[in-house]
Order: sequence, then C-alpha cells, then structure tokens
Amino acid sequence: MYNLFTNYIQSISTKFSHRETSEMGYRTDFEILLKGIFESINVKRIDHDAKAIQGNKPDFVTDYVEFRFYRNGLRYDEPIKIANYDIKDRTITPISKNYEHVTKTLLDFTQSQKEPIRSGKHLSKIMGGRAQRIRDNVRQFLVTQSDKNAELVRLYETFKKLLVHDLTTDAFADMYCLWFICCSL
Repeated sequence: MYNLFTNYIQSISTKFSHRETSEMGYRTDFEILLKGIFESINVKRIDHDAKAIQGNKPDFVTDYVEFRFYRNGLRYDEPIKIANYDIKDRTITPISKNYEHVTKTLLDFTQSQKEPIRSGKHLSKIMGGRAQRIRDNVRQFLVTQSDKNAELVRLYETFKKLLVHDLTTDAFADMYCLWFICCSL
C-alpha cells in the first residue's frame, strides 16, 4: 500500500508543479489510488461526481491530499491528510504516516452501512473496525498539538501519573478505545 501512495504523491506532485494543471489533471491518478485501495474488497466501478441516487450517501470530499468523510450530511470522522502542499512554491510534501489510516478509513467508510446484525461474528467484525478507527484517532490526537486535544492529553497524563506510570500512548489508545467500545454496547 505504501508504494501505491508514494506513486500517487509523486505523480500529483509533478502535475501540481505546473500552474496550468486543473482539477481534471489529478483525476486519473486519484482513480488509480482508489482502485488500488478498494482492490481488496473487489470494487469494480468508481464514480466521480456521481448523480444523486437515493441521496448519494455516504460521501467523501477531497482536494486530492486531504480526505473529509460525511454520512447523511454529518461528519463521519476527522479529516485525514496524506500530504501538505505549498501553493506558493508549488510543492507537495507527503505525510506517509497517514497512508494506512486513510486506507482503513476509506475501506471502513465504504463498507459500513446500517445493516442487521445476525451473528456475534458479524458484530465483532463491526466493533473491531470501529475500535481500530478510534484507537488510530486517539494515537493521532496524542501526537498532534491542538487545543482540541487538550482534554484527551490531560486524561492520558492523569492515567500515567496515577495508575500506570509506564503507560505509552499506544497502550493508552488501546485502553481508551476498548473502554469506549464497551460503553457503547
């Protein structure tokens, strides 16, 4: 998967360096990226700007380096950037640590529909996917400096100080997502 993203970023970087490249110039590269990601779930067709059929939900919006997810008009997850761009210098800098996260989120997002749960195995698959997404988000929040993350960082520091002195951010993320999933059952 890493090579798929590396090739994608290299290709759009080359195009981005030319001011005359329009949005249409990135679509083929983007379609190749999506086909590579969705290969594991056997998606045969990808529509760009699909007509609104039954509300055309779920949906995601991208500028080709940042992904924003919406389901029924509501934000589904935090935006995920796979690169930063400098409009002045016409350069794109990859954020390779987010490649796996955006892949998992795209796969989970496109496969998670409200459907009846008829077995424990099916429930565990759904809850496992949600737990992984929560864990990955918590990990990301703990390494990103932001006022939005202050409460979560405070909670991590409190746990570390009072309960588990050698608590790592990864272990905290695992513990937090398990607690969250258990509370949601």
